[in-house]
Amino acid sequence: MSLLQPFSIVFRRYDVHVIFFLKNHSHYDAIEAMIQHRENQIPLIRIIVTHNDQSQADIINDAAIVEALQRTTINRPVLYSPIRYERSTHLGKPEVHIEFRSLRDEEIVLHFTAALKTSQRYAGLIDPLRHAEKDSLPVMYRERSTLAGPKSYVMINNKRCRIPRKVWVPLFFTGLKAFYSEVFSIGVLRCDTRHLMLLRSPAKLLAGEQWIYRCNGKEICYRSLEVTTQELRIASANERITISNCAKGFKLTRICVESNSGDKGTGQFLITFSPPLPISQAFETLKSNPPYVNFSISIDHHRDLVNGKVFSTFIEDTQKLLLVPQQPQWAFKRPLLLLIQKEGNQFTISTELIPQIALQEELSKIKSPEQ
Repeated sequence: MSLLQPFSIVFRRYDVHVIFFLKNHSHYDAIEAMIQHRENQIPLIRIIVTHNDQSQADIINDAAIVEALQRTTINRPVLYSPIRYERSTHLGKPEVHIEFRSLRDEEIVLHFTAALKTSQRYAGLIDPLRHAEKDSLPVMYRERSTLAGPKSYVMINNKRCRIPRKVWVPLFFTGLKAFYSEVFSIGVLRCDTRHLMLLRSPAKLLAGEQWIYRCNGKEICYRSLEVTTQELRIASANERITISNCAKGFKLTRICVESNSGDKGTGQFLITFSPPLPISQAFETLKSNPPYVNFSISIDHHRDLVNGKVFSTFIEDTQKLLLVPQQPQWAFKRPLLLLIQKEGNQFTISTELIPQIALQEELSKIKSPEQ
């Protein structure tokens, strides 16, 4: 019997995050850096450059992570590069200095000087605006934050870039549209295509048994931790999954993805489904299930940050999942369509963001109790 968690999820908790928005730049809309402090290692730094067309590129200072990302079907350029990073405080306010080279081989300098001390007052869920609007559903939460003071700057090839004002009180206060955050968590439901082959599955549902898949050249192992008459608790390298076990097959109750921060401990990205979401044990046994379930996304103790519905339908040997966020409003613009195709022990899972017109067409095909 097969058991498959269909969502492509990446979650990381970073210790520091800085982002600069640029005004009227010829190529770039924003540049940001995510920093994760690591014990006995240099900090992991991920630079994200957002272009004016809202596409993005990554620059990371860890060659192993870059190599792993390049083996996937991630829909954006990823480059390895050394990155210079310094962080300090002055009068209780943070300062950050970062230097790196872009994919265009530009020398880029980011210098952040805070206008105010960091505060929980500016914490909360972050609207991604139009960034990576064709690539993912990102859920980002910051625990403390502040905005940039007038001494902050961005230099590209020794040319100073304009940063728009966020707050301006003449003679008294200037805050630029650039932000510094501490304990910055980001969970992303990614658009990609994964090819999986089932290498091993248990003959009986017992604790300690394994499901092993090969995915894009890498083995993924799901190990059962606990088995009862009602549910299974399963773990992979960084996921904890709860499965409802019933006569009609496996149903997905919750997915918990963990990330360890060097300074702030372990963070959790949690997706729950109510009622549980049918997933493939045998496609034909699942066709009588309700057409949709509710989902909710949380980060740590911050509950219900994003919620909505997941619609499930079947076309021959393909299961179609349509994840439709309903709250907050910005998330509604990023519905995900998953196609799960099964042929023997091989699965292909493709995930894409679909435009609103296509969403309405898909919803019109589904007979929901509310329609």
